[in-house]
Amino acid sequence: MMKKLSVIFYLKGDKFRNGENAIYAKIKVGNAATTMSTGKYITKERLETTNRLMTAKKVDKEVSLKNYINNIEGEIERLYINLLKDDSILEVKPLHLCDVSKK
Repeated sequence: MMKKLSVIFYLKGDKFRNGENAIYAKIKVGNAATTMSTGKYITKERLETTNRLMTAKKVDKEVSLKNYINNIEGEIERLYINLLKDDSILEVKPLHLCDVSKK
């Protein structure tokens, strides 16, 4: 049976570096969920100004972050589809993902 996959990126309010918040991902499959750090940081103001990086065009760091986040989401979706094709049992557990931007 196919379970719905959703990936949501958000700022972790208690994780800061140089005045910037950590960007985390929440991955949900059906009713199960896990979170992971992306290892990236941005200020809340810049995230809001760029419409959650959807309109990131002018600042190289923001464009890079947008691409990085898109790559993570794409890799999670690719892995999910492969698991469905293999008819694997899906269990959401804490993840340790590689840096998908280096592939």
